[in-house]
Amino acid sequence: MPVPSAAPASAASSSSSSSKFHRARSGGARDERYRSDIHTEAVQAALAKHKEQKMALPMPTKRRSTFVQSPADACTPPDTSSASEDEGSLRRQAALSAALHQSLQNAESWINRSVQGSSTSSSASSTLSHGEGKGTSGSLADVFANTRIESFSVPPDVTATTSTPSARPAAIDLPPSGIVKGMHKGSNRSSLMDTADGVPVSSRVSTKIQQLLNTLKRPKRPPLKEFFVDDFEEIVEVPQPDPNQPKPEGRQMTPVKGEPLGVVCNWPPALEAALQRWGTTQAKCPCLTALDVTGKPIYTLTYGKLWSRSLKLAYTLLNKLGTKNEPVLKPGDRVALVYPNNDPVMFMVAFYGCLLAEVIPVPIEVPLTRKDAGGQQIGFLLGSCGIALALTTEVCLKGLPKTQNGEIVQFKGWPRLKWVVTDSKYLSKSPKDWQPNISAAGTEPAYIEYKTSKEGSVMGVTVSRVAMLAHCQALSQACNYSEAKVALVKCRDLHWAMMAHRDQRDVSLSSLRMLIVTDGANPWSVSSCDAFLSLFQSHGLKPEAICPCATSPEAMTVAIRRPGVPGAPLPGRAILSMNGLSFGVIRVNTEDKNSALTVQDVGHVMPGGMMCIVKPDGPPQLCKTDEIGEICVSSRAGGMMYYGLAGVTKNTFEVIPVNSSGSPVGEVPFVRSGLLGFVGPGSLVFVVGKMDGLLTVSGRRHNADDIVATGLAVESIKTVYRGRIAVFSVSVFYDERIVVVAEQRPDASEEDSFQWMSRVLQAIDSIHQVGVYCLALVPANTLPKTPLGGIHISQTKQHFLEGSLHPCNILMCPHTCVTNLPKPRQKQPGVGPASVMVGNLVAGKRIAQASGRDLGQIEDNDLVKKHQFLTEVLQWRAQATPDHPLFLLLNAKGTTVCTATCLQLHKKAERIASVLCDKGHLNAGDNVVLLYPPGIELITAFYGCLYSGCVPVTVRPPHAQSLAATLPTVRMIVEVSKAACILTTQTLMRLLKSREAAGAVDVKTWPTIIDTDDLPRKRLAQIYKPPTPEMLAYLDFSVSTTGMLTGVKV
Repeated sequence: MPVPSAAPASAASSSSSSSKFHRARSGGARDERYRSDIHTEAVQAALAKHKEQKMALPMPTKRRSTFVQSPADACTPPDTSSASEDEGSLRRQAALSAALHQSLQNAESWINRSVQGSSTSSSASSTLSHGEGKGTSGSLADVFANTRIESFSVPPDVTATTSTPSARPAAIDLPPSGIVKGMHKGSNRSSLMDTADGVPVSSRVSTKIQQLLNTLKRPKRPPLKEFFVDDFEEIVEVPQPDPNQPKPEGRQMTPVKGEPLGVVCNWPPALEAALQRWGTTQAKCPCLTALDVTGKPIYTLTYGKLWSRSLKLAYTLLNKLGTKNEPVLKPGDRVALVYPNNDPVMFMVAFYGCLLAEVIPVPIEVPLTRKDAGGQQIGFLLGSCGIALALTTEVCLKGLPKTQNGEIVQFKGWPRLKWVVTDSKYLSKSPKDWQPNISAAGTEPAYIEYKTSKEGSVMGVTVSRVAMLAHCQALSQACNYSEAKVALVKCRDLHWAMMAHRDQRDVSLSSLRMLIVTDGANPWSVSSCDAFLSLFQSHGLKPEAICPCATSPEAMTVAIRRPGVPGAPLPGRAILSMNGLSFGVIRVNTEDKNSALTVQDVGHVMPGGMMCIVKPDGPPQLCKTDEIGEICVSSRAGGMMYYGLAGVTKNTFEVIPVNSSGSPVGEVPFVRSGLLGFVGPGSLVFVVGKMDGLLTVSGRRHNADDIVATGLAVESIKTVYRGRIAVFSVSVFYDERIVVVAEQRPDASEEDSFQWMSRVLQAIDSIHQVGVYCLALVPANTLPKTPLGGIHISQTKQHFLEGSLHPCNILMCPHTCVTNLPKPRQKQPGVGPASVMVGNLVAGKRIAQASGRDLGQIEDNDLVKKHQFLTEVLQWRAQATPDHPLFLLLNAKGTTVCTATCLQLHKKAERIASVLCDKGHLNAGDNVVLLYPPGIELITAFYGCLYSGCVPVTVRPPHAQSLAATLPTVRMIVEVSKAACILTTQTLMRLLKSREAAGAVDVKTWPTIIDTDDLPRKRLAQIYKPPTPEMLAYLDFSVSTTGMLTGVKV
C-alpha cells in the first residue's frame, strides 16, 4: 500500500489495465514466475535418466481384508453355542465382566478360592470363568456397586441401591497377561453367570447381582456407529521412518537482532501528522504520479492536494453521511475501500481520509461478478468487521454488476453495504475552524489488511498506528530513503523485461540505486532476477542494485537486502538438497544436481526487529542452526492481531519460543510470518517456501511452488498454460496426497496431454521422490481465479472434492502414493465364524466382509422363473409395456435427443440380429465388435448380438483427430478377441477404411464391417435362447496406462 515517508518523495505507479474500472487481471502475467533454466535442465536430465531404467509396472494386487486383530484380541476361545442374543446384550456382558476383573481386590486368589459353577453361558462369543465366593472380605454386590462401566449408563434402579464407597476393595495390580475385552487371557472355566436368558445363577450370589442382571436383560441398543470404530494404529500399516534420513545436527539457534532503529529528532508523532506537515509546508511538491499503459503521466498528486482532499473526505465521512444526532460513521468504525489497482490516486486519498477521520479502512478487491471465487469469504470478513459502508470511485461504481432495476447486486455472502463515491465533486468542503483529531500514534487500529488462509478462510490482520509509523521508519532506514528521491512502483511481474524489446532500447538504468524484488520470498525468483539482470545489464543495471525482500501480512516486511557496494562480491547462494528440505534439514546438495534447489538470500532483519526460527508444527520450539522452520519476528512494525479472532491471534501474534526442554526463551512475544526458511552465515535470511504451500506427505514436507516449477519444466508450452496450474493436497486414508490441476490449451491433443502428464509424474517422482495421487487437466479458463488473475487454490480444491472440477483429461496414480494399506487379517485357528463376527461387534472392530440382500427371496417369483435371460425380459416388456421409455439420450444442454421404448428397442435388436445372420453369415458364439460412441445405438447393437447368439465386444471408437494413437488399440482388441464382424455407424466405417487410417493400421485386414444406420425391415426367424445360464454373454477389454490389454469374460 503506497504510504509516503515524512520527507517529500515522488512515486510512480503505472496502470496495468486498459479497463476503467475492472481490476487488472494478469492472466498470463505470472507466466515467468516459475521459469528456471537450471531447473528445466534438471528435469530433462531426470527424465532422460528415467528412460534408461526399465519402467516399473504396477504389480497386480489382491484385495486384502481390512479386519484387524491385535495379538491379545485374537485369542478368542472356541464356540460353545450359536449366537442367540442381540449385540447390545453381548457388548454389555463384555463390559460387565471387564469391570468385574478390574475391581476385584486379588483376582488370582479369588479365582483359586472359587468353586466351579455348573451353569453354561448362552453367549456366542466365549465362556467366562467364575467361582462362588467363600470368603466374606467383600461381596460381589459391593464390587458391582462401585464399578464404573465405561461408555454404558447403569439403570437408575440399580445405582439407587448401591452400597457406600467405604466397602469398595482396595486397588489391585492385575497380572501382566492380556485381557480380552473383559476376559482373562487364560480363562477356560465355566460361565460366571447367564446374562441373556435369565437362568437363575447360584443361590449364593447376592440378590443385587440378580437385580442387576434382570435390568440388563433387555438393554437399550447402542448406536450403530459404535460397532464400527476404526483404530488407526491397528488398521493402517504405518510406514517405518527411513533410518538413513538426515537429521538436524547443529546447535539450537539464538534469535537474530536487526540493526537498532535510529532516533530522528524531527520524526512526526503519527503518519497523519507527517501528511499535515508536508501538505502545508511543501504543498506543491509531487507526492504520486500515475502513468498509463504507455508510460505517460496521466495525473500528478501533490502533497497539498492529498492533504486537502483527504481533509474533505474525512469531514464528509463524519458529518455529511447522516444527521447531526445520528451519524452514519463515528471514530473506530470500519469501512471498505473498493478501488481498482489502476487508480492509485483515489485509493491514496481514501486511505488517508479514513486515517484523518479515525475510521479503520479495510481495502478489498473490486468484485467482478456476484459469485467471484472467494467472494463469500470476503463477505464473511466484511460482516465480522461490522462494515456497512464502502468507499469507491464513480467510474468503479458504474462498472459494478447491477440488477435489472439498476441497483448493485447483492454479492454472495456480503452484508448490505451503502456505497459512497469519493470523487472530489461529491465531497463537502470542511469549515475553516474544523480540524481532524491527530494524536500521537498508539496501539489503536489504523487499518485492516485481509489474508486468505490455506483452507480458503479470510482473516483480517489489524495493523496499529504505531506499527504503521514504525514500519515507515524501518523501511526508510533500511532502504536509505532521503527527500526528493523517486521510487518507481510496478505491480506486474517482469513488466520491464517484456517492454525491453519494444521501445525501451535507449533506457538507462545506471542511476537505479535499488531494485526491490517484492516476490523475493519465492525460491524460484532467483531465475527471474538472473534473467532480468542479463537483459538489462547492457542498459546500465548494476548487479548489486537487485534487492529481494520477504514480506507477509502478519509480520509485514520481514527482511530486505541492502544495496551492495559497487565492485564488491555479490552474496552467495545456497544450493540445497531437496531430499534434505523434505525432512526439514539444510544440506548442501552433493549427490544429484537434478534434485537441488538454488535459493538467494532476502537480506538482513529489518531495523529494530528480532528474528527466530521455530518448528512449523507443535509447540514453538527453537530450531537448530541446520533446520528449516517458520520465521518469527518480534518488532514494533508488525501486525497486531486477527480482527475478532482471539484464539487464532494468540497462536500467531503472541508466540513465546521455547527451548528443547520446553522452557520459554525470554518473555518477548513473536509473530509467525507464515514463511519457511533459515538464518544463514552472516545473519542472512533465506526463504525456501510458505506455510500455506506446505504439503506434508508420509512425514516429509514438500513445497507446492517447487512441484509447480517441476511440472512446468516438462515442455509444458504445447500442453498447458504456464501461469494456470494449482498444486494442493487432499486427505486419503489417513495421509495427505498430492493433486496437480492445470488448464489445458485448446489446441492440445489428447495424446500430447497424456504424454505430458506421464512425463510430469516421472519428473516429480525422480526429483521430489513423492508420488502424485491425481493429475487433472481442465479446459482453458475454467479454474477459479483470484481478483488479480491467479489461481484460487482453495476454491480449486473445493471443486475437486465436490466432483465439480470437470477435467477433460485425468491420470490417477493411487498405487504410487497410497503405501499405508490396511494390515492383512490375522487368521485364528479354531475360532468359529459366529464367535469371530460377534467378537468383532463387541470389540468395535471392522468386519472382514459384508454381504448384500439374498437374491434367493425373489427366485420363487413365477416371472423370474419364466424369464431367465435379458433377451426374454425385453421380449416380455415389448408385449406387456411396449410404450414404456427405457432410455433417454440427452445432449450437453440437457435436452432430450433420442428415446427408446421397450418395443422400439426390441424391433431394432431383431433387425440387427437378422443382418448379422444374413449379411454377416455369423453363427451362435461368434464374437462381434461393437464400435459406437456411448448412446442408444450401442445398446440396440448389444441386444441385437444377444438375439442372434453372438458375443458382443464393446470397443471405444477411434478419435478422428488422433487416429495414429487410438486406432491401434481398436485393431489390437479386434485381433485378440478374434472378432468375426464389426458393427458400427457409416461415419466410423468410412473412418476405418480412410487413407488416414491406412497410415496407422492395415485396413485390408479388417473383418466384415456392417453399418447399422439403414437396416432392412426384416424380422428374425427365431431369437436365440442360451441352453444354459453359464454361456458367455459378452467380452469387455480395458487398456492400462502402460499399454497392457486385459479382457474379462462375463
